[in-house]
Amino acid sequence: LEVSRRISTILDPDALLEAILDSAIQLTGASRALLLSHTGEKWRVLLGRGSGHASLDPETSRVSETLARRCLDEDRAIPYDNLTTRAEFQDVRSIRALSLYAAVCVPLRERGEIKGVLYLDSSRPGLRTSTRELPLLEAFAAQATVSLGNAGLLKRSEETRILLERENRGLRREARSASGFGEILGRSPSMQEVF
Repeated sequence: LEVSRRISTILDPDALLEAILDSAIQLTGASRALLLSHTGEKWRVLLGRGSGHASLDPETSRVSETLARRCLDEDRAIPYDNLTTRAEFQDVRSIRALSLYAAVCVPLRERGEIKGVLYLDSSRPGLRTSTRELPLLEAFAAQATVSLGNAGLLKRSEETRILLERENRGLRREARSASGFGEILGRSPSMQEVF
């Protein structure tokens, strides 16, 4: 409830993304939280945060695409525990390279369509993703998606307002400077009547 209240008050999309990832770390005890987008066959890290509110470089942050893809394919939150001992992941290079012990991937849906994946991982035990905690994480992801959508709408609305104000000022300047009919000159009474 506290986390939901906090993220629902943030209107700046960038600050909101950071708060969402920091809150996900707080809820689960993860070492890292990353927001992933998927287009075609390519995964992209949009933003990453580490424990202690440290920003991670999206260009160099690596994730296990195998885990994220499974979440996307099955369209559900999937927790992974004891990754180093699970036979199905023994040959996954990214899990070994990242020394992952546990991870959880949660789809971020907007109007029923998956827009991204909330990816959390840890190289040590303690990631909280039990059957009791997983619904809480899914509810958090749903709230986060709504908050992001609202912040995006507000930002676009503000950008449109600024653009319309500029256009309005420009039109007013043109109307003021067009004393009569622009470049047409004439002071005679008949020309004044035409103007």
